[in-house]
Amino acid sequence: NQITISISDPFLNYIDSARMLPGTKEKFGKQPTQDQFLKGVIYYWIKKHAPEVLIEHLNDNVPEISEHNSLKH
Repeated sequence: NQITISISDPFLNYIDSARMLPGTKEKFGKQPTQDQFLKGVIYYWIKKHAPEVLIEHLNDNVPEISEHNSLKH
């Protein structure tokens, strides 16, 4: 599956700037790619604001969650 977003160049620059911050590297365990960063931001939002949609015992079956967790280790 693929998601396409329409954003302005200045907003894309904000995303790339945020992705390159030292704190981002600390949170992800490495400098994330743009794809990894966006998936991580979405996962973080869901985890913080809508945790009821995450079923903990299924986390290992969701590739994006497994990837996000592996980046931090």
